[in-house]
Amino acid sequence: GWQPLKKKILAVLNKMRDSWKKDVTISEELGYLGAKILHPKTIQPLRQKGLEAEVKNLLAPEVKGTIIGKRSRKTKEIVKSIAAIKDLAVITIASSSMVNNSGFASMIFSKLAENGVSIDLISTSETAISFSIDPKYLDISLSALRQIKDLPCTINSRKELSLIGVVGEGMIETPGIAGRIFSALGKENINVELISQGASEINISFVIKKQDLNRAIYLIHREFIS
Repeated sequence: GWQPLKKKILAVLNKMRDSWKKDVTISEELGYLGAKILHPKTIQPLRQKGLEAEVKNLLAPEVKGTIIGKRSRKTKEIVKSIAAIKDLAVITIASSSMVNNSGFASMIFSKLAENGVSIDLISTSETAISFSIDPKYLDISLSALRQIKDLPCTINSRKELSLIGVVGEGMIETPGIAGRIFSALGKENINVELISQGASEINISFVIKKQDLNRAIYLIHREFIS
């Protein structure tokens, strides 16, 4: 793949630090988190066939690109990349009916799927469920949810939010990563609205106010990378 961006510009625009070689799982996580370098659906053929892909720079084709393959280069880095989705909305549904109700979440997400709304991040408790969506689908999502007759609940929404994903293989074996992330943000009075750790254990994603996005990325980069 080719990208017409200088590496320095690429890092700023995509809010991520590129490594010389990335594991396919890390690259897939970054793709879903909004990094524009690689579409996540291009990863599956690489994984199935054991192939490698090289992301090159159109403006500097002589420079070695980022190799995406089965195994990444060994590194002491815990966090390899930081990616972000700039514009996000969050819907929170709270109801005592959620307790021991196996069909509650299905009712919500089926209704959203019927209206073509996809979910980015989900966080749940015993009596509430929160999820993030593209802001352009907020009105249609709220309208669809309010049409569910068997849903005795309160529905709240928030806009002007952003999502940050912190990705790295070293996170699997290193305790206290989440604590370091949120301590770094807390010291600068950046509040975290929503948190989710990926099933792969190499990604921690969280939602913050949009106005805090660039500052939060800088703080995490300073904590782990520079």
